[in-house]
Amino acid sequence: MVDEGAVVVAGARSETAAITELVEGGRVVFVPVDFSDPAGPARLVDAAVDSLGGLDVLVNNVGAVTVRNEGSSRSPTKSGSRPSTSASSRH
Repeated sequence: MVDEGAVVVAGARSETAAITELVEGGRVVFVPVDFSDPAGPARLVDAAVDSLGGLDVLVNNVGAVTVRNEGSSRSPTKSGSRPSTSASSRH
C-alpha cells in the first residue's frame, strides 16, 4: 500500500524494528494499541482519523499464537503474539 502512495497507520502492542524502519520512511504512522482491549480498535481508528483526516481502507490482521510444550508440566504460554491492524489514506 505504501508503494502505491498510501500513508499507513499501523497498530500493534509494541513497535518492532521493521515498523520503525517503515515509520522512518515517512509513509507509516505507528500507534501503540492492545487489540485484546475492547477499546483498542476504536483507538486505532481515532488515531488514523486524527492524524490523516480520514480513513479510506481498513485491513484487520489480528492474530495470536499459543505455543504448547507437550509433556511439560508448565501451562501453555503465549509467544509471538503481534496483533496488528493497518489503516491507510492517500494524501
